[in-house]
Amino acid sequence: MLGEFFDWKPLCKSINADEAVAYGAAVLAANLSGNGNKAVKDLILLDVTPLSLGISADGGYMSVIIPRNTPIPIMKEKNYHTLYDNQVSISVRVYQGECGETKDNIFLDEFTLYGVPPGPKGKEKNEGLL
Repeated sequence: MLGEFFDWKPLCKSINADEAVAYGAAVLAANLSGNGNKAVKDLILLDVTPLSLGISADGGYMSVIIPRNTPIPIMKEKNYHTLYDNQVSISVRVYQGECGETKDNIFLDEFTLYGVPPGPKGKEKNEGLL
């Protein structure tokens, strides 16, 4: 598949993966420290999310908030609805992966949001806020 992607140019199979990682880390360190030659200083290096990040939505489905390959750091905002009348807190389970259901993705952590204004279920809680 790689050969096809690179128009059937011969692939270099003699590269040691550990050496390639070490070389990349050295280039990144030189770039971040400001030391090194012009070629290193002119490189644009982006850290990206390797997999999508999302939360568990109704029925165990993955609601993607940050898609994979998004440069980081990043700020995203997405509106969600409450499931119960007068709900004042929300438990949020964070997952990483590309599958449609959270059970097939990697569970990262869980946190609880408190102070949600009470109201009828299914209504956005940020209405009227700036």
